[in-house]
Amino acid sequence: MIRQIKKFETKLIDQRLAEHRGLIAVCGYDDRVIKNGQFGGEILESVFDSINILGLVYFMPHPLYQGIIEHMAKSVSVLSPQDCETRTFLHDIPVIENFEPELIAKALSRRSGAVFRSGAVIAQGTVTIEQAFIAASSVVHALFINYFIEYWRKRRAGRLTTSDRNHFEHVLEGLFSLPEGNFSLGRGPFDSESVILKEMARAGKAIVDAGLVDSFFGNISYTAEGICYISETGSSLDELKGAIVPVPINGSSSVGLTASSELGAHIGVVEKTGCSSILHGHPKFSVIASMMCEEDGICQHDCYKNCPKLRDLEGIPIVSGEIGAGGLAKTLPARIEKDSGAIVYGHGVFTTGTSDFRKPFDKMIEIERTAREFAIRQCGMV
Repeated sequence: MIRQIKKFETKLIDQRLAEHRGLIAVCGYDDRVIKNGQFGGEILESVFDSINILGLVYFMPHPLYQGIIEHMAKSVSVLSPQDCETRTFLHDIPVIENFEPELIAKALSRRSGAVFRSGAVIAQGTVTIEQAFIAASSVVHALFINYFIEYWRKRRAGRLTTSDRNHFEHVLEGLFSLPEGNFSLGRGPFDSESVILKEMARAGKAIVDAGLVDSFFGNISYTAEGICYISETGSSLDELKGAIVPVPINGSSSVGLTASSELGAHIGVVEKTGCSSILHGHPKFSVIASMMCEEDGICQHDCYKNCPKLRDLEGIPIVSGEIGAGGLAKTLPARIEKDSGAIVYGHGVFTTGTSDFRKPFDKMIEIERTAREFAIRQCGMV
């Protein structure tokens, strides 16, 4: 239990979700509440008495995220982002007025994560601490995206205040820089299963370290000799050892049952483009840019499922589609090209390569850089 607590405390720091260990509380229940440090005090322990959970994460986010959350939560009781992760996982995000056990328990009894008006984040896991970490990471990811989308919408409607503009400029000044280079990824093609698994694990860790995916969301695959090696559903991309499934692309085996839910999209892309390697991450500005549609608020379609328009971002296709055989498995292969990439509306980026993960990794950074510049321009900033 102590090892798990330290692991996720470290992940919060390494993934720049939090800045100070002294402002992080990671708790687990194992016949009693075990907790790191003093942050949150006995109030967190009392939450375990009120709701049936085994993991709890409470922290003050990195100042960039804290400022965004505090700004958004100051006058509402619930926040409702519209990105894919919120729709499928969070649903909405309660805002807790005060740090009181009854209020915390009430919020976490109906949702996996919540925020406080102070900008702090809290999340629970019914079975593991990892679940709490995933929910906390998803809350930060979703609210960062929602902040930019709401600012863009207010600007389009002519409702921006001086306070809004000043805060937005402050956020832009604090943005993290994008990574450079390929993180020393191996050069392919890879000719053995052992090498494929090693390089997939290396590439998965690289996109997490580069900030191109939040919590465990995202997936990765490499296809060789009719076998699609793909990360398991629910696996953490920075911990892929033992979490990669070999799936025959001809459907001759049922081993794909534990594979990523986007297996169909990966196989469809391989069959259409002839690529070998596919990376899927959730870079924040790519998601933001995909949601900045000229027909926002006008179009009557559920665009995240089936947008009737062919959209692109400076030549990068933007596709719609839900996870599964009836969604991305149909829409993504139709528009993505070999050695290129595509953005999925409100969801993330897929990039492809012919021999290894070097080009897909660099392409994902390139797309995210393009998306950041576009989103900032759309918000009226150069």
